[in-house]
This record gives sequence, C-alpha cells and structure tokens, in this order.
Amino acid sequence: MANPTPNTRFLTKGRITSFMLLMVVLISSPSQAANLCANVNDLRLSYQVLQSDGGIWSYMERDSSLKDKSFLGLQIDTKLVRCITVLEEKCKESSDESLVKEVESKLGDARMLRNIRPGQTSAEELMKKIEDLNDDIGKVVEKITQ
Repeated sequence: MANPTPNTRFLTKGRITSFMLLMVVLISSPSQAANLCANVNDLRLSYQVLQSDGGIWSYMERDSSLKDKSFLGLQIDTKLVRCITVLEEKCKESSDESLVKEVESKLGDARMLRNIRPGQTSAEELMKKIEDLNDDIGKVVEKITQ
C-alpha cells in the first residue's frame, strides 16, 4: 500500500475535525435546549412575582389618577404571559437566548414600574412609562410569534 500524500492526510484530518465539531454540536444541543427551558421557567417565576399582588393592572386600579386607563395594565400583563407561554413552547426546539433576554428585560421594566409610588411621580409621567412599556412589550410579542 502506498504512503498517503500530504493532501490525503489533510483531507482525512479535515474530515475528522469536521466530525468532531459536528459531534460537539449535536451533544451540546440538548443541554442548551434544557438550559433555555430552565431560563424560560425562571421567566415564569419572575412573572408570578409580578402578579403576586395583581400585576400592572392592579397597580393602576389602586391609583385614582391611573384607574380610568387600567386596561393598559391588563394589556401589559396579558402580553407578558403570552411571551412566556410562546417561549415555553419554542424552548424545546430552539436555542435562541436573545428572545428570553428581551422578555426578561421587559419583566424587569414592569417590576420597576410597579415599584414607583404614584404620589412620587406625576400621573402623566407614569402614563408615559406605562404606554412605552406596553408598546415595547408589543414589539417583543410580534418578534416572538413570528
């Protein structure tokens, strides 16, 4: 049998390297999906904390200056739960962490908003923050449901 030429050795090494890279990707994919699903579960827990006293809707209902527009709070709460529910389904087949990060960010924004005392901030300022949050979450919902 003839000695392999340098080009043949390179091709063999290239195939072995490609095979090893493919194996690493295939082996790591289930753990990435499991990790992503764990992160989505964390989102669900964070949402439950936000909802522990009624969410944004309840926050708005408790203040007379925001009560007449509390439907926006209900929209925000609904959009957040929709994002999480869709991500719970997608995490089994996708490893896109960026969507989880976006929802996590919006949940954080909602929690920060809920921590603002209506008497410390003007009703107009609060409504602006609520409307902006509603719009931002709407964009995330569009992205996730595509």
